[in-house]
Amino acid sequence: MEIIGFLLMLFGGLNMAWFLLWFLMGWSSTVGAKLSKKVGTDNDHTDEYIQLGEKFKKEAFRKFTISTTMLIVGSLLTHFAG
Repeated sequence: MEIIGFLLMLFGGLNMAWFLLWFLMGWSSTVGAKLSKKVGTDNDHTDEYIQLGEKFKKEAFRKFTISTTMLIVGSLLTHFAG
């Protein structure tokens, strides 16, 4: 039981690192496109980049909830098994 909890915490931590990558990609895509639109250096793909950034944010939030759940369940299993 403790090993299963540890593995859940490990996979939850790895998933959290993956979430951070997704979040940074979505954030940079959205902020960069909005900034170029504000400055006036946008092109015909700027709106697509903004939509792509919003899609990344939604996917990142889903990954965050999954990894947080895995971390919580893993820590509870490790705590109660130990």
